[in-house]
Amino acid sequence: QERLKEIDDCVGLHRPSERVLYTGAKQHLNVVGESFHQEALQQLLGEYESESGWCSGFLLPEPSNRYDSNAVAVILIDRDENDHFSGIQVGYLPKEVAVGVQGRLLQFQAKDQVVPLLMVVKGATERVPNISVFAMAMTDSINFA
Repeated sequence: QERLKEIDDCVGLHRPSERVLYTGAKQHLNVVGESFHQEALQQLLGEYESESGWCSGFLLPEPSNRYDSNAVAVILIDRDENDHFSGIQVGYLPKEVAVGVQGRLLQFQAKDQVVPLLMVVKGATERVPNISVFAMAMTDSINFA
């Protein structure tokens, strides 16, 4: 709860902390696997919303993922009307990106640090039948190219 609030505050206030590696640099990230998280994404959007507005989030390495030991989950931070924070998995980094960054993310994690994200959730359309997530890593502490 406290950690999620700290990440959300750092992204919202455009400032780093000892644990949140916010530098203001914007690196666009491709998010995959949203189709497996449509129910959670729909709850985030609500019944009539077509776009979430800006949300904060972070990357979570998953070395024990049974399908891909290099997996990196994309976690969105949701804040309810009572200022209760929760982390919701909304997808993954593509395999070819995750394999190159997971080791560095694990180093950050060992120091209790995270890479913050700025994200938008967009509703399904005729052209894009699933709810989509658009994310930017807000740091230059790691290169996602």
